[in-house]
Amino acid sequence: MGFRIVDDFPLCLPSLRTLQLRHIHWGALDALASAASCPVLETLLVEWDLECHHGAQAFHICSNSLKCLTISTGLCVLARSAAPARSVAFTTLHVRAPSLVHLSFEFAGEIAEYKIISRSNNNDHGGIDFFYPTVGSCPTSDRQNIAMMPIADLLLPNKKFLQLDCSSGHCVRRGELQKLTHLIVRLGPHDEDFPCDLLEHLPNLVSLHVVADSQETCSGWDKSSSGRTSHRAMMIRAPPEDHEIPSCLSSVLKVVEIRGLNGFDDEVQLALAYLLKNGRVLRDLNLYYGMTADPMLLCSSSTIQKNLQNLSSNNCQVTVAALTMII
Repeated sequence: MGFRIVDDFPLCLPSLRTLQLRHIHWGALDALASAASCPVLETLLVEWDLECHHGAQAFHICSNSLKCLTISTGLCVLARSAAPARSVAFTTLHVRAPSLVHLSFEFAGEIAEYKIISRSNNNDHGGIDFFYPTVGSCPTSDRQNIAMMPIADLLLPNKKFLQLDCSSGHCVRRGELQKLTHLIVRLGPHDEDFPCDLLEHLPNLVSLHVVADSQETCSGWDKSSSGRTSHRAMMIRAPPEDHEIPSCLSSVLKVVEIRGLNGFDDEVQLALAYLLKNGRVLRDLNLYYGMTADPMLLCSSSTIQKNLQNLSSNNCQVTVAALTMII
């Protein structure tokens, strides 16, 4: 059921716990702030309508009850269309939500890069200010010049679950995330590095989900165009002569899920190395082939799964399947 928010009519739903607002025009910011202030609201999803975008905006949310916040500009849809890239930015995004435990940003870095600045140093109240200056579609070599604050400054004190959906590993810098237990990392077709340095600072992490964008293909990821071994679907970089999983992934992880596998040899070798190194810790290893994977690989997935299972410990469950089987 759809409805339109009237700009000068504050939304007040005293019993509402879950709210999804899609295709919202930028003039409804004040109404959205009121929506987030509903006294028992726990889950809020906001998706902006780019067609109604008229420049940078300030957005404020204040809620003592809010636990899950997802903010999206719908840029992934625009990236696949013929429409030209446009500037999208928040001048200020102010979130004051002391109960927040799940924070998700869904932007397509192919169109807009952004940086996050937290000006709140008081861990007691959880207030956060973010700044999103858009720099447009910049070359990969320029992305490292975009300053990023540590993720620890972005999160609220009682953080345990985090989903990172960002355009470059540079937006994930070292942070003291002592309480984080579950992490989902979504990287797009132009991402070049998995944020291994972040994982080195997650002593309590038990679940890592890495999701590749299997709907788009970037020629720079394959051997023929780049001259290097492709580990795109794994989102874990290793030199061609070294197929070991980075040491930061060999500590306390119990669940690993990797989606969007497009290759075979190197990815399987990485998985084997991981199992051999973590057999006594890992409990679930889930490998899913993407839409563009070779059909022959899908046919042999059961054999691959059996071989991996034989090499793993008795306590580790291995799943190898096509991504379409879990959608």
